[in-house]
Amino acid sequence: MNSVREAYEALILREDGVVRSVQTCERALSLLVDELVYRESESSCLETAEAICEAIRQKEEELRKQWHRIRWEKARLASQFPDKQAKAEVR
Repeated sequence: MNSVREAYEALILREDGVVRSVQTCERALSLLVDELVYRESESSCLETAEAICEAIRQKEEELRKQWHRIRWEKARLASQFPDKQAKAEVR
């Protein structure tokens, strides 16, 4: 049982990292759009900015898929806990 809890706690740490990465992508997209695209709307760099935004968006999508898999695995592990309180901790 101890290994189940350890695996669950490791998933929490991984989830925290993935969530921070998703938030970083969101902030980066916001900054690019707000600062570069909006302020430099006449500039020839818009095509490059669009390509960068698309790459960040794709990375964010990949991270969200990872996040979903982690949450799924956490729920599966939590179902193996003997006490009901631990099950309620799944976020």
